Amino acid sequence: MPDSTPAASTSRRAGAGGMPRATIALQGDRRRSVDRYPEQIDDLLGYLYDALPPVHPLYGVKATPIVQSPPELWLLGSSSETAKLAADKGLPYVFAQFINGEGGEHYMRLYRDRFVPSPYLAEPRGMVAVFAICAETDEKAEWIAGSLDLTLLMIEQGMALNGTPSPEKAAAYPYSPYERKRVEDNRRRMIVGSPARVKDELYRLSEKYETEEIMLVTITYDFEDKLASFRLIADAVWG
Repeated sequence: MPDSTPAASTSRRAGAGGMPRATIALQGDRRRSVDRYPEQIDDLLGYLYDALPPVHPLYGVKATPIVQSPPELWLLGSSSETAKLAADKGLPYVFAQFINGEGGEHYMRLYRDRFVPSPYLAEPRGMVAVFAICAETDEKAEWIAGSLDLTLLMIEQGMALNGTPSPEKAAAYPYSPYERKRVEDNRRRMIVGSPARVKDELYRLSEKYETEEIMLVTITYDFEDKLASFRLIADAVWG
């Protein structure tokens, strides 16, 4: 990513006291039932690059803070629709493997084959986002990842979540055969292990998707385990 502000927001808060056009920009036209996602992307690009035409109803709205180099706009998705949208608009694409553990190679290929150059990007640029948990040993990483295994299972089953469960709670959970199968399936969305193992898996993922950029999503019960995971991966990859 470039050395610029990583995110942007419109200039005034939505609601009472905010500028009407900025409020509309933040909230959208809620009276419309059709999917405005493609149009909203165009609007966001207009805000970031100060490129809204004078006839646009939100002309004059600017994203703040104003910086010399606007943040890059990546489209993240787990299906063909986002891949096609990113390609058609000439924007970078992130496949969300942490959401969908299957089909990523197909969607990335679809994006590259369909890509149309734009003022924002001359050639296709892809990234993959994946769950990653790293610890000093494979055994410790598996123990920590038990929290994420149970979290995903509880979300799938609509069970009440009061924060991320501890590894102890995950280890004591009475998994049914079906639930154990779901945990196994969900592991396709993750990379878990020691620094050497995670490094190897990341390089394999990079080759699989033909991308030099990977986004890591790390959910742990203990925040220190998350920080340690990032440090261990950074040391393994960059030394």
